[in-house]
Amino acid sequence: FLRQHHIFRNNKYSDKEATMIKLFLKTAWRNIRKNSFFSFLHICGLSLAFMVALLLFLSADFELSFNRHYSLADRTALLYTTSYPKQEVSRNDVLPQPLTPALKAEIPSIEAISRYGNGGLAMKHGAKEIYLTSRYIDADFFNIFDIKVLRGKLSDFASIDAVVLSAKSAIKMFGSIDCIGQDFQIFTPKGWENRMVTAVVADQPKNTSIDFQSLQRFEKMPLYEEYKNSWTNSNHTVFARFKNREDIALFKEQTKTFVQRKFAENVKQLKQSAAGTDKEGNFMLLEALPLNRMHLNNLGLGDATNPIYPWMLLLLTGLILFIACSN
Repeated sequence: FLRQHHIFRNNKYSDKEATMIKLFLKTAWRNIRKNSFFSFLHICGLSLAFMVALLLFLSADFELSFNRHYSLADRTALLYTTSYPKQEVSRNDVLPQPLTPALKAEIPSIEAISRYGNGGLAMKHGAKEIYLTSRYIDADFFNIFDIKVLRGKLSDFASIDAVVLSAKSAIKMFGSIDCIGQDFQIFTPKGWENRMVTAVVADQPKNTSIDFQSLQRFEKMPLYEEYKNSWTNSNHTVFARFKNREDIALFKEQTKTFVQRKFAENVKQLKQSAAGTDKEGNFMLLEALPLNRMHLNNLGLGDATNPIYPWMLLLLTGLILFIACSN
């Protein structure tokens, strides 16, 4: 199949190529030694440029990766209202307490929905006392976000007194994540009350908008009883998982009559203050922001960062590499 002279010819070319490569390397090394100072400057400059470019690229990649690790991210959204006070657009993701159960009952495109309130948790176990940030949520929260359970069961969150700790919080309080069933006390407006750890979950990654040290039932949020039926007082955000990705864009249309009924007092106040409307004459709308836009958006919602920021980092990365390689 292969003639003998072809084999010898290929070996001959391989030897020539190897010799040429060795010659090039020797020549390059001689030039480096001959101009050692300038060679040192060029190598250091090129190395520094590559290092800075790598750091910029990793920073941009980190920003772009926010919330994308959740398996249902494409069907999950942050809810917010849009109104037009003083003829300006106002968007607000802080919502009233009765909204979540009302949406769950009336909007069929919503599969799961949870309130998400911010607060604190003063814990005491024996002589040890610590303070943790706490999020007040509904049971559907675990049907929206991928939360890895390390110890215990999330089904126990059905209990009104349930407390879920992150791994770091469990270690901080008890010295181990093996603390299911451990009794401790939390400080409430009524004083110290007994609680029990129902589950320990993995710490959330850095590239998430959903961060917590402890989780409690939303009914335990301060002033819950006072405002549970109030549509004019807002104190938390709301996340929803839709049946289809397209439902997020349709949510505004699906809830127009809902808003007119439930937010009647808010709409009345907007009319009295001579507020503006959208093109269809609506004083207030209820909308949904996809989870993968919660970190990078120019609407001022969620943990908003300018969406241009990571692309500027990537552009700067390319510019640095171009300049470094050109020289």
